[in-house]
Amino acid sequence: MVINFRVFPFTATDGAEEEKRLQEDLFRNYNKHVRPVRNISDTVVLSIGLSITQLLDVDEKNQIITTGVWMNQYWIDYRLSWNSSNYGGMDNVIIPFDWVWYPDIVLDNSADGNYELPRWKYTTVYSDGTVWVTPPGVLKSPCAIDVQYFPFDIQECHMSFGPWEFTAVELRLTPVEDFVVIENYVKNVEWELANSSVLEIYEQNECCPEDAYSVVLYTLVLRRRPLFYVLNILVPCLVMSMLTLVVFYLPSDCGEKMTLSISVLLALSVFNLLIFDIMPPTSDTTPLIGKYLLFNMGLVMLSIMFSVIVLNLHHRSMRTCRMPQWVRRFFLYKLPTYVCLMPYPFDANKLRNDYVMSGEDDALTVAPNVRHSNLRLSSLTGSDNMGYLDEKDTLHFKNDNRNLRTLSGKVIANSRRKVCPTVRSTSVHLDKSCQTNATIPLDPGDYSDEFRTNLSNHEAFINSHLLQNKISQELEFVTRRLKFDDWDFEVREEWKFVAMVTDRVCLIMFFIIAASGTCAILLSAPNISAT
Repeated sequence: MVINFRVFPFTATDGAEEEKRLQEDLFRNYNKHVRPVRNISDTVVLSIGLSITQLLDVDEKNQIITTGVWMNQYWIDYRLSWNSSNYGGMDNVIIPFDWVWYPDIVLDNSADGNYELPRWKYTTVYSDGTVWVTPPGVLKSPCAIDVQYFPFDIQECHMSFGPWEFTAVELRLTPVEDFVVIENYVKNVEWELANSSVLEIYEQNECCPEDAYSVVLYTLVLRRRPLFYVLNILVPCLVMSMLTLVVFYLPSDCGEKMTLSISVLLALSVFNLLIFDIMPPTSDTTPLIGKYLLFNMGLVMLSIMFSVIVLNLHHRSMRTCRMPQWVRRFFLYKLPTYVCLMPYPFDANKLRNDYVMSGEDDALTVAPNVRHSNLRLSSLTGSDNMGYLDEKDTLHFKNDNRNLRTLSGKVIANSRRKVCPTVRSTSVHLDKSCQTNATIPLDPGDYSDEFRTNLSNHEAFINSHLLQNKISQELEFVTRRLKFDDWDFEVREEWKFVAMVTDRVCLIMFFIIAASGTCAILLSAPNISAT
């Protein structure tokens, strides 16, 4: 068995040698400081694209956004073109970045002072002369934060790219896509990249109006995710708005109306401080949530004022204020039916009509049990000024009842001699004729038996009438006092009912104001439905 072996010659091209030879041929007479144009009047066209990888930060106070991007740039450099068949089919080569001509593209609106775009160590050159650069970097650009509809706001942030030296005749920028690439975008927890746009514009400087510069303007539309602010700010505000309504449902007798209102006001003030720490200091507009907090604060202040009025009405009485008739008719009988309350069931005017208050000058009538038709007060007092007996033998006392208290000790000097006698058990009240004399003790033996008997009968009669009059006055005072207390109680109840009706009216009124104000303020945000 014979085995034949045939040896074939092996021919292979050394790739490294081919790449080395290519680089040597390309850069033999290459000058990286010269624009890659055949004629001086030609324009270099630079295609630029922006691929955003992450929204790192949105500094609302300083109004700066920080983004992680890839800058996709390519242009044609005819000096770097070759025939791939002459170099072992190699159609691209990776070379150091600083070997080739690079346009002086900057971020025109840089926020950190670093206007130059990020550069990578290497670049890729294709056989047709295309130079492709995709360096990653972090860009900081200003962004005017509009907090009018915070936290349902949408922000538009712009990034402007353009040449620093080359005019539009020498270098023209064109966008690769008409949007920002977000294939590798990492979502932000607070902001959502809602949309993007690209615009190619030409700008002119004031110093050189004849020279225009080609600029590519990228616009990022950011929508805030409001869930955090809704749960931590808006919901507590809504709860405090409900507490403002509860103030008017709280009974006035509990004494906690003012405490609750002031506590809600202090809580809203704390929320204002928290929001002002988040918001940028601007005087252009007021944030939506700031308007809502101010609205709630005004609502709470009004509730405090109305609570003071309600408490004032609740604690009124007959001694402090009389209720006008229109207030009684409107608040006690007409208005309650419209605020889901029953009309007031009692009428204090009936008690007022039953209560008759007598003046000091009114005559007090005392009817004795024993009839004494022949008794004349003048026989006891020497005068008819104190009282008299009518035809029905009813004893009437004029003026003050103090005369009754002194009648028992007064002896009228109707005899021929002017004497002011006194009894040991009584006291003598001197008349004008006896004012200069002292009280003269008189021996009982000086009185006749008839006079002493008559005097004793008169004293017993007067004492019985004094006791009856005293009892009658006390009973009349107690009756008048009870009627007065009943009347005052009903008047107080009427004022309390007026306060309760006012509370219910304020409850309904503040509910309507709070609901309509909340809807009007929050629904004014144009993008609230999208969030």
